Amino acid sequence: MSRWWLAPLLVLTAMGVVGVGVRWLDAPTAPSTSEAPAAVSPSETRARPWVKQVGVADRPRPAASPAPVVSSTSTELREALVEIQDVIRAGDLHHALELLDALQADHPDNPALMRQLCHVQAQRAVDLVEGGQLAEAEQGVARLTRECRDDEDTRKVRVHLLLAQARAETDLLRREWLLKSVLELEPGNAQALLALGEMADRRNQLGEAIGYLERALQSSDEVPPRAKERLAELRRHEKVEGRFQQVQRSRFKVHWEGEERASLGDTVVAILDEAHNVVGLRLGLYPPQDIPVVIYTGAQYLEANDVPDWTGGVFDGKIRIREGDTHPDRLRNTLYHEYVHALLRGNIRTALPTWFHEGLAQHLEPGSATKDPLPVVARALESNALPQWAALRAGFLQLPRGQARVAYGESLLIVRWLEQRGGSSVFATLLAALVGGRSFEEAVLLTWGSDLATLEQAWLHDLTGEP
Repeated sequence: MSRWWLAPLLVLTAMGVVGVGVRWLDAPTAPSTSEAPAAVSPSETRARPWVKQVGVADRPRPAASPAPVVSSTSTELREALVEIQDVIRAGDLHHALELLDALQADHPDNPALMRQLCHVQAQRAVDLVEGGQLAEAEQGVARLTRECRDDEDTRKVRVHLLLAQARAETDLLRREWLLKSVLELEPGNAQALLALGEMADRRNQLGEAIGYLERALQSSDEVPPRAKERLAELRRHEKVEGRFQQVQRSRFKVHWEGEERASLGDTVVAILDEAHNVVGLRLGLYPPQDIPVVIYTGAQYLEANDVPDWTGGVFDGKIRIREGDTHPDRLRNTLYHEYVHALLRGNIRTALPTWFHEGLAQHLEPGSATKDPLPVVARALESNALPQWAALRAGFLQLPRGQARVAYGESLLIVRWLEQRGGSSVFATLLAALVGGRSFEEAVLLTWGSDLATLEQAWLHDLTGEP
């Protein structure tokens, strides 16, 4: 992935002409930069994986204006700028700013020197944003806006800061304000448009969500291919769910069609409240925000969601279940299962393998003890068709029914074995490490004292009884 940064250049010539330049290189998913009119404290937020926290793909940035040139016959000025050049090359922008401030105080009427100072201020602000020092970056951007002309480079820095603040913000209203502030500065910013679209979808404002994604796809920014698929999903959901009722119950926003399903909505919320308490105590984890739930008839479920007919529920940012699977035991298992997915997605940034997602979700179903996947897994093992753990990292929804049964069964056996090896609180320990920012591989090593490859070999040994 490319990294977006500002590269100052101090160019010395034999004629005593010295310049500092800034070059905009490729922009990663890190938001483009801009500043809001008021200070905003950072915190934490989440979005779909393809949205990259705030909702964008990498994209190139246009080149900045040419570096300003300072002309002076002063030996003192030339020597000072040579010193500053060395400091910048060493990467100490903070000290470079101190030196430039002192130099500008001695030459207050030199506008080109002031422009050089602004360029270094801009680079320093970007580095602070990318380093997560948002409060200090905000002070730098405020100074940049106050002292320097409001040119293209300054606007980019301001947008970059706003998007970083939105990425770190947990308060939904403040996050929305930050993203809309980006659009005031850059109306076609795809990152902000995609993120606002996801926020609208979570509120079940599907028309608004579709509008944001359409604008993102019409912008000049590059957007990930997944955005087109996402827009198609939203249109399918709007077609089916356009007349659904929405009720806020406890920690869940429930959507269904028809008054006759109101009692089913109450049942669903009661089960999810139970899952909230039971799973929360087991894992030490609770959802950071309300979870939307959509109840379909069987036909509506398949029309609205591009999933195999063997699924009874799905979580894609919302828990989606079909009315046909409402036998009390089956409904409880399905809701617990999808609630675990929602819990993991809502709290953990790092990528988790699908075998862990699906294995833990099955393991925490109330009826999990009655499941015996060993015969299915044993047959796959005998026919040399049992996937390695690495092959179970990707999603299972595209698998044929038979292969999906093996994948789900193996995932459940792996998770059960891991708990037996580590104890009843082992997954709470693992998840605490993940929430703390560890990668899955690091968290596994900390929790079990072995890496994934070693654990897989031990699991196969226990499964087959062979060394």
